[in-house]
Amino acid sequence: TARFKIVNFSKAASLYEHGMRPIVYSTAAYKAKSGRPLDNWVPGGDCISYDASPIPRSPRPNSERNDPYYTLSFSYTFEHDDDTVFFAYSVPYTYSMLRTFLRSLDPRFVKRSTLCRTVGGLDCDVLTVGDGSEDPTAAPTEALVISARVHPGEA
Repeated sequence: TARFKIVNFSKAASLYEHGMRPIVYSTAAYKAKSGRPLDNWVPGGDCISYDASPIPRSPRPNSERNDPYYTLSFSYTFEHDDDTVFFAYSVPYTYSMLRTFLRSLDPRFVKRSTLCRTVGGLDCDVLTVGDGSEDPTAAPTEALVISARVHPGEA
């Protein structure tokens, strides 16, 4: 068993205080199981705590407060010899995975267009969902905006 301490978090609140656990990927466990690699990212760790660090941050501009940094601590028991284990804040969801999912959507009901490009030059899509019978000249009566996974795991 090893104890990990990840320091210099700046947020005072964390979902780790409410039962969230680090996500763990074991290469040995993946080799022992079948399935896709992402199926093997699982919550793990014991004795999880998220506490203020004794090291204060530098005061913010126009403030005399020295807010603390925060530390995530957890224990992990390695189950396999000669294993490589990865830890993550949340289950990885890559841009390639997103693109694959978007290509799988039925074009009769979901229209994709490019809203803009990211700083890195990647397409940022807009999805228009409907039943396929909309009159393109009619004014929309309702709109819904959904933004997801911007910062996963934030409180």
